[in-house]
Amino acid sequence: MTTTDRVLLVDDEPILLGPLRRLIQRAHPEALVVYASDPEMAEWQLRSTPILLVVTDMRMNSDDHAGLKVVAAAREAGVAVAVLTGAGDDEIAEMARGGFPVVSKRDSLSVTLAKIVNDAFAAANRPAA
Repeated sequence: MTTTDRVLLVDDEPILLGPLRRLIQRAHPEALVVYASDPEMAEWQLRSTPILLVVTDMRMNSDDHAGLKVVAAAREAGVAVAVLTGAGDDEIAEMARGGFPVVSKRDSLSVTLAKIVNDAFAAANRPAA
């Protein structure tokens, strides 16, 4: 593992972080999963330590667009980013026009998230273990 094998999960619901970590580590066991509970903590993490991929919830702490703050911070840091959402299909299609992967919490989360993790590691020239 290198110091850039970190995947940052951003969500204000701690109960979701464990299953997401397991999904990521199933795809890449060497991934070090770190957490942030809000956009401000995510921004600090992005400034403080090398991150390979950010996976953020769209809605946090009653802010329907908190995830967009995380997307902006990740893009500024040159880090791959994906957004998790419980939104409907029309809203997901609208978000996807933003140029980042959008993952529905309702459909094929494990398959889609594994692909996003694999793509991020492949882009960094780190094949699956």
